[in-house]
Amino acid sequence: MSIKDSILISLSLVLVVTAIYLKLDVNKLKKENLQIKDEFVRYKKEIIKTQLAKEKLLLAQQEKQKLQEKQKFLQEQKDAVKIRVNQAYTLAQMLHKKYKHSKNIKAIIIEALTQKNVYIKNYQGNRLNNVSLIYLQNLNRTIPLEEIQKVRRHKEGYINIATKNEKQIIYVKDLKMFKLFIGASVILR
Repeated sequence: MSIKDSILISLSLVLVVTAIYLKLDVNKLKKENLQIKDEFVRYKKEIIKTQLAKEKLLLAQQEKQKLQEKQKFLQEQKDAVKIRVNQAYTLAQMLHKKYKHSKNIKAIIIEALTQKNVYIKNYQGNRLNNVSLIYLQNLNRTIPLEEIQKVRRHKEGYINIATKNEKQIIYVKDLKMFKLFIGASVILR
């Protein structure tokens, strides 16, 4: 074998070994690329999952806050109606003490309570003053009867009426005189 043949065989061998090495290196690179790509896809999915969880939590917190604000507003309205009735009740009791010997005490009290913007009814459900009173239409209920029952059984209390788009809060209280009770309401839209 000549030197020329040896060099050619050596060179061929180097080329084959280099080709095999490069082929193995390319396969290794492809494998690493796939692995990196899979890790990136998993990472991206985790990021998206985390973002969705954060957005879901944020939406839940916003809904909770809206509900709390709505409940707070509702409670404020209930308190305002009750305060109005209690102020009128206190006025009626004061007038009853002051004018207890007067013949027209009932008319005095009715007129004063009318000025306080509360309605006055007797136990038969008849309204005695001209304060406007609107009941939301709920076909299954007779609200005046509920008012009378609430006053007779509990002496005072709330009556809630709800329709599709509106809610009404009524507060009634027994005057403890002349078989009368007073009330006020608010309609929330």
